[in-house]
Amino acid sequence: MNGFHVVLVEPEIPPNTGNVARTCAATNSALHLIKPLGFDVDDKTLKRAGLDYWHFLDQANLPGDSHEDDYGLTRYGQLYDNLDAFFAANPGRYWYATTHGGIRYTDRTTDESHELALEGVFVQIGLLPNTEWLAGSVDLSDRGEIVIDDRGQTSMPGVFAAGDCTTVPYKQIVVAMGAGATAALSAFDHLIRTPAPVPA
Repeated sequence: MNGFHVVLVEPEIPPNTGNVARTCAATNSALHLIKPLGFDVDDKTLKRAGLDYWHFLDQANLPGDSHEDDYGLTRYGQLYDNLDAFFAANPGRYWYATTHGGIRYTDRTTDESHELALEGVFVQIGLLPNTEWLAGSVDLSDRGEIVIDDRGQTSMPGVFAAGDCTTVPYKQIVVAMGAGATAALSAFDHLIRTPAPVPA
C-alpha cells in the first residue's frame, strides 16, 4: 500500500463518491466509506462515475470480513457503521478536510494566532514574476511584470508576452489561456505583415 487511506464520512452524492473511488484507484489508495450513505452502491450514477476503477481499489489493509456482502463493498473498499468503528480499526495519524470547519493562522506582523469559522476558503498565493532576465530588454512594471498592450505586444517590436508575468490585471489560469491566444494571434499578425529579411 503506497497511497493514502481516503475516508468519506456519510457521503451523499453518488457521482462525487465514484470520482473519489476513481482517484483512489489511480493513486493506489484505499477507500473507506462511513455509513449512513446517501445512496446505494448499486446506484447507476455511482457505478457510471467509477465503473472501470472500482475493482482496482486497494483492499490489502482492510480488516477481516466483518462487512462481507454489506452493500457489496467488500471487494472495493471498507464500509464502516460509524466513524468510531473506523478509528478502532485504523489507528494512526489523520488529516481532516471539511466544508464546516475553520482556519487557524498567525499574523506575520503581530505574531498573534487567530481562528476563524469558515464555510469555504479561497487561497491566494502571492508571487513575484521571474522576469529579472528581461530587465533592459522590455519595459517592466514596478512589480517586475512585463508591460503589454491589449494585443500582448511588449515594448520591443515583434516580442509578445502573456500570462501572470505580464501586467494583465487578473492572475488566473483562464485569463492566461486567453492572453496566450491573443499573444499568439498578434505574433502571427505581426509576422505576416513584416517583410521577409533580404538574404545577405
